[in-house]
Amino acid sequence: MSANKITTYQQNTKTIQVDVSGNTLANLVGFTPYLTVKIEKDGAVIIENTGSVDGLQITFTVPYADNSIAADDYIYDVMIESSTAKYTLLQDSYVVVDSVKY
Repeated sequence: MSANKITTYQQNTKTIQVDVSGNTLANLVGFTPYLTVKIEKDGAVIIENTGSVDGLQITFTVPYADNSIAADDYIYDVMIESSTAKYTLLQDSYVVVDSVKY
């Protein structure tokens, strides 16, 4: 895993954009996007974030308070959900880098 790796600094706000393509969905109307970060695949959830949708683009803004965690490699996934369907779009590393100030 590394093609979709996300890297951020401790205690920094991080904006993440996901472009959905190669899918049978014409748009994401009716879907709610979720970003979930865990210590390990079956571990505890440490960040949960609901994104916004514009056409086939999803935007997440992870506030600095959520990135106030130990510098380490975590795992994340991006999922979209409607009342009738659920799709996992991405899963990769979420890397929090030690900030010089903190």
